[in-house]
Amino acid sequence: MDVVTLLICSALVSGIMALFMSALFVTSKEESFLLDWVLASFFFFISSFLGLYGTIFELSSLIFPSMNNAFYLCAHALLYTGASKLSQSKHKLRMVALLFLLILLVQHLPVLKESIQARILIFYPLITFFNLLVIKKLWDARHLDYSKSFILLGAAISLFVIQNLIRGVASLFPDAQLPLVSPDVVKFSGTLSLIAFIFLITLSMTVIVNWKKEVKLKKITMTDSLTNWSNRRALDIHASKEFERAKRNSNVFGFVLLDIDHFKQINDNFGHKAGDNALVHFCRTIEEVNRQYDYEFRLGGEEFALLVSDTSEHAIQQIAERIRLLVKAQQIETENGTLSMTVSVGVATSSAVDSTWESVLNRADKALYQAKQTGRDKSIYLA
Repeated sequence: MDVVTLLICSALVSGIMALFMSALFVTSKEESFLLDWVLASFFFFISSFLGLYGTIFELSSLIFPSMNNAFYLCAHALLYTGASKLSQSKHKLRMVALLFLLILLVQHLPVLKESIQARILIFYPLITFFNLLVIKKLWDARHLDYSKSFILLGAAISLFVIQNLIRGVASLFPDAQLPLVSPDVVKFSGTLSLIAFIFLITLSMTVIVNWKKEVKLKKITMTDSLTNWSNRRALDIHASKEFERAKRNSNVFGFVLLDIDHFKQINDNFGHKAGDNALVHFCRTIEEVNRQYDYEFRLGGEEFALLVSDTSEHAIQQIAERIRLLVKAQQIETENGTLSMTVSVGVATSSAVDSTWESVLNRADKALYQAKQTGRDKSIYLA
């Protein structure tokens, strides 16, 4: 396969990538990082097209290699700015425009104009630098729910960095007898690796977008839209996991069930909008005192649950009482006046005889029932 054929393949693959990424962006406009990667795909295409055009017509004017290099290097820079958006970091898209102009200008310097080796020494490390920044951004974002979708992209860029370094060294020392690196291999490897790289990053970006959508959809199905707390469906998943972990580590696992007293009267006296605001305020109040690693659920209506792990009977009762007193002290201003709330609380912890987490929840529910039946605005614990 000759150079022209490889360049045609490269232009076709990068063109397909540009069209595919554009379609992906149109159907996923909420993913702002895709805009940077769409631009990167077009920059790869323009770079490939200029390389093909200049080779076919044997153009030696500096404008072709300089423009080709500028678009190619800025395509890698755009991969970095897109990864910055993906990892929820700040990015500077204007940096790419300035970089483009800078690359065009520096290639008119005599030392770069006359020496391919000098251009290699400048541009290869810069390409490697931007790709390593992408890997760093993906690593920094490993805490995100969809971070596993970064694996393919990270692997593709890592392989590209390795081959780019090998090819750069081989290009700097063309007369060296390097094993498995003949002049023909060096000649063709750049275009072949670019074709493979473009294919892999296109596939990687598709994986990231679809994975992110799936995680978002799953979160929606397991989250209460009003309070942003987890719902009953999520309780089944998290409680099962935490109960098994507590048994395995011989830790105490417990539930705190909360029911806002006479909530119907709040809706009747202040309106449903005020009632919704009261529920949100109630949840934000509990979040102020709840531990970050405990789970919070809205079971329905005005009933809520806290799943408390790594605790003790005394500690979980303190949590329940602290919440009760804090809720009672709150004053919420509405259009129809000031409202206040009290809450009934039922508490239970696991014991050696519990075979399922549901048995602990049932005891907490019985404790809540007792609190409501014996005057409300109190917390009751059942061992």
